[in-house]
Amino acid sequence: MSQSKRPYDIILLGATGYTGKLVSEYISKALPSNLSWAVAGRSQQKLDGIATDLRKRYPDRKEPGRT
Repeated sequence: MSQSKRPYDIILLGATGYTGKLVSEYISKALPSNLSWAVAGRSQQKLDGIATDLRKRYPDRKEPGRT
């Protein structure tokens, strides 16, 4: 079987909403640190804010990509 060449293991849709923010925090603190993941939503500015906040709160974790 061939391995998939997907850029991310998980893409969190709706990351700028209330539940999306909670899930993004959970992913950052509880899932493996080498997980390749991204946040997605309608506002690029809000997605950047979420990624910046996660980087400050969990500096030892991989920052999410933004789609």
